[in-house]
Amino acid sequence: MVHSVAYLKSKQHKPLHARRMDDAVDQALGRAVRKLRTERGWSQADLVLRVGMDRNDISLIELGRNSPSVCMLMRLCLALDVRTANLRDDVEHRVQMQKPFEGGTTEKWM
Repeated sequence: MVHSVAYLKSKQHKPLHARRMDDAVDQALGRAVRKLRTERGWSQADLVLRVGMDRNDISLIELGRNSPSVCMLMRLCLALDVRTANLRDDVEHRVQMQKPFEGGTTEKWM
């Protein structure tokens, strides 16, 4: 998924704490999706076939560079056989460990 210029500009105009939170959530979600995928022994190509999206999009989500839409998130959860609430809880935990509002840390997420 390629972001529009308007989207990129809107991110630049957000307050720093909001950008940090967005980045922390995107990275936490990406790590959670990658963990679930690798636990199943799947490659990104395997997940692409199950979700029906572009491999580049999966890669960007796992790298924390793209945020999936709500529909795409639901499709990912269905393919990974995980409840959206469980994925959300995992992401929330990872974000809390990062503490994006406190200037972040260099510690790795779980």
